[in-house]
Amino acid sequence: VKQNGFLVQHASTELKGDQEIALEAMKQSWRVLSYISDELKGDREIMLVAVEDNGWALGEAHAEPRGDREVVLAAIRQQGQQTWPVLRFASAELIGELVGDRDFMLTTVKENGSALYDASAELRGDYDVVMEAVKQSWKALEWASAELKGDLEIVMEALKQNGFALEFASAEAHSSAFQL
Repeated sequence: VKQNGFLVQHASTELKGDQEIALEAMKQSWRVLSYISDELKGDREIMLVAVEDNGWALGEAHAEPRGDREVVLAAIRQQGQQTWPVLRFASAELIGELVGDRDFMLTTVKENGSALYDASAELRGDYDVVMEAVKQSWKALEWASAELKGDLEIVMEALKQNGFALEFASAEAHSSAFQL
């Protein structure tokens, strides 16, 4: 297993359930998850190693690691630009906590402006969060609060990228943008 982690697929049921063997095999690829015992997919240490290799491994985890903030954040960090789809594998409770966490959402929208869609109502009205989201993707203006859809600086930032952003601006911002 140290030379070829995938050989674990030919191991006995007992060995497939051994955490030490699984961890050794996982050092080579998170895909070894397909061959280890189902029980180990609920093991925090196993899943942490897996998501550090590939964030999508979170989709293979049982409920407990999906609710573990450290495991989920490790998966998100590993994925970079694909942060938001990986977050969907987290527990609903943890997602609820993270979408209301200003620092987390600020970091996330910088990578994927469309993540503003899932932000809490409070953060959709946070100037900095919305501005960062719009800088990354003009489409994020669609999910901004009504107040910020009327903020000319935010609207102009979106318009720099695409004129269709006016579709999501407030009527007042729409008129002001035309006067400029």
